[in-house]
Amino acid sequence: MCRTRSSGCSGWPFRVDGEVREYPVTGNLKISDGESLLATVLDGLGLAYMADFMVRDDIAAGRLVSVLDAFNTGETEEMHAVWLGQGRQTHMPGRIRVFLDFLSERIVFT
Repeated sequence: MCRTRSSGCSGWPFRVDGEVREYPVTGNLKISDGESLLATVLDGLGLAYMADFMVRDDIAAGRLVSVLDAFNTGETEEMHAVWLGQGRQTHMPGRIRVFLDFLSERIVFT
């Protein structure tokens, strides 16, 4: 079973009868970045399997409706922060630290 959406999965996970199953997804549009996918869904062009933090505000504002909640697997995905250092740089630049602090205050970690 695919563990992450970013790894080229062709299916979506659903919890059915207490078991997680992956069902294939087909269509004529494939989008690989979250912002474009969100814009497409907001334009009413289909369904999307997206992270809560990406759609939370639009659901609260009524611009999107969550569907198939009864089949939610509760899966989470890892998030990594990667930055390019200079040579053998061993300390993290202040601007990177501020950005990571900003993210950690706004993203729910489990």
